[in-house]
Amino acid sequence: MKGIDPQMEATLNEIGIYTFAQVARMTEKEYDLLDSITGSFPGRAQRDDWAGQAKILNNKK
Repeated sequence: MKGIDPQMEATLNEIGIYTFAQVARMTEKEYDLLDSITGSFPGRAQRDDWAGQAKILNNKK
């Protein structure tokens, strides 16, 4: 997915996010929480529409 490198993947895993289905359910609240946890690239997940990307990828299974 655009915007998720190995380091961000590790961060997501650390907070319990492992699947496209989990990312697909992210809302603004979760995006904000992620920004506060990572402190890097604020707003990137929302700008890159990780939830939308994940929905597409999850449906390709």
